Amino acid sequence: MKKDRALWTAMAVLLSILASPGSPAAAGGIGNLTGAYFAIGDVDGVETALTLKLDRDRNFSAVYSISGTVLFGDSFTNDQGVWKKTGAKEITARSISFDYLPPSESPPDGEVLTNTISTWVITFDSGLISGTVNVVGYDTTVNPLDPGTATPVFDVDGSFNGQAITVD
Repeated sequence: MKKDRALWTAMAVLLSILASPGSPAAAGGIGNLTGAYFAIGDVDGVETALTLKLDRDRNFSAVYSISGTVLFGDSFTNDQGVWKKTGAKEITARSISFDYLPPSESPPDGEVLTNTISTWVITFDSGLISGTVNVVGYDTTVNPLDPGTATPVFDVDGSFNGQAITVD
């Protein structure tokens, strides 16, 4: 009997934590949209493949590859950031990445060209996604989270469409 009561008490505490206003489970009621997505997009006229990942704890990551070409001096990036709910089936994310020349173009280890900040707006509809992204790159000496009066090296927009990655 005491074990049952302790189990129910522990479950009640866990549920109250998960339902608290600052918890990931209460992150706007779109926890079922978290997961991994694949998309094809166009950034400043260059076609790109994207993988996007939204975690329940509001972490966001984006990996994109510009196969066969170079955009902003790089051909691959790995954005890391955070997201929040901004509509019934919409999130806005901000991420940071470092754009660089690959080692083959700037031996031996490549060369960092810019620090970038990206703003993503993603809409969800039955496992499908669509969205836009704005990418602003600054000199490597500039903090993209607080650029002050620094002039961007580039400022480009893109759009994408994709779907959830699932296991059947």
